[in-house]
Amino acid sequence: MGTYRFSRKPEEREQIEQVFNSYLAEAFEQAKEIMLDRGKGYNYDVSIVDYFPHGEQDIIYELFKKLLRTENAMKAEHDGADVDGRVEDGIIDSINYQAILFAYYRMRKEGII
Repeated sequence: MGTYRFSRKPEEREQIEQVFNSYLAEAFEQAKEIMLDRGKGYNYDVSIVDYFPHGEQDIIYELFKKLLRTENAMKAEHDGADVDGRVEDGIIDSINYQAILFAYYRMRKEGII
């Protein structure tokens, strides 16, 4: 079995990397803005960790639902259905659930929660 190799010209690689990295930065910035904005109302009288009484299990379940909805929206969009931004919203939300999982895991591991 051979090794798959894909070569691009250096200038093409550089252009692709620039666009890709700008989209990464945009995704992380949008995720951060959404997380901070939603936290203003959602975490008024409770801590964010209070939303997950079963810890990581609850966060992973929420992430699973978000990814499943996003996949479904991507299929619908591919088939020509109007999904009105649901794909990108779902992707950004899943970034936030991953960040929540990371923070929760670290806090539990360190004995903070």
